Amino acid sequence: MMAKMSLRFAWLSLIATLVLFQSCKKEDPEPATPADEVAGNYVGTKLKNANGEFNLPTQGVSTKLVATKKTDTTVDIDITITQNGQNQSTGAIEVELNRTSSGIDISDGTGKVGTYSNKTLVLNLEDATTTIVLTFAKQ
Repeated sequence: MMAKMSLRFAWLSLIATLVLFQSCKKEDPEPATPADEVAGNYVGTKLKNANGEFNLPTQGVSTKLVATKKTDTTVDIDITITQNGQNQSTGAIEVELNRTSSGIDISDGTGKVGTYSNKTLVLNLEDATTTIVLTFAKQ
């Protein structure tokens, strides 16, 4: 009789332990940092300038962008434009990332130069006479 009670107690203890471990809440993974989300390889999909808006690649022109994480809130971006087989690269440019309710804002230290949302990165590049908007899709 005592052996049956010990066996039942052992089974009940085992079941209680299993239920306890099953009911433990699993921790949600940490959200990715802005740099983790933005870092990666992109291909240009649109180019907009004073002459209009063009889907890329077009007429021998294509663009690529590589974003490399530096810190949780900064990445280096390097844009390569290929035109008629000739590559031109911007070289690494450090940008700051700030998470917003609609995505991630990209700034160059002087102001906002782009956005990232849903694997789409848009950059507004300006100088004294020209404004170019480049849209990139994450690969």
